[in-house]
Amino acid sequence: MRRRTDPPSRIAHVADPDAASRAHLAGLLRRIGCDVAEARTAGELLDRATREMPAIVVVDLALADVSAYECCRVLRERHGVHLPIVMVSEHRREPADEVAALLLGADDYICKPVNAEIFCARVRRMLARTQARVSSVSPLTPRESE
Repeated sequence: MRRRTDPPSRIAHVADPDAASRAHLAGLLRRIGCDVAEARTAGELLDRATREMPAIVVVDLALADVSAYECCRVLRERHGVHLPIVMVSEHRREPADEVAALLLGADDYICKPVNAEIFCARVRRMLARTQARVSSVSPLTPRESE
């Protein structure tokens, strides 16, 4: 279990049923300095995200076992609103799909094929905001601050 004084995690969790797509996304995340935990299903993702606190999660909408929206809800319950969650999709490309993902808790929605430069820039910004937020948290408990 990470303590508030521990350095922030740089583990990116990627859930995508397609091995080639999952490998591509994982490669992009490694390029920007993340360690990557890959999953084929939402169940695998949720299990791994319980064991290792993710710095960011990338979820494909095509998960078969649990919907990506439900997965997002569970991640929010477990890790709070500060965990960056990116949803990706190859087939759901309408603006309504993006709106639904954002309203249900995703921080970003990216259609496939993923543009590597845009994906990396967006992920870097999300990780930087998370890092800044963690750095501003005092290592003292409220009682110690008093």
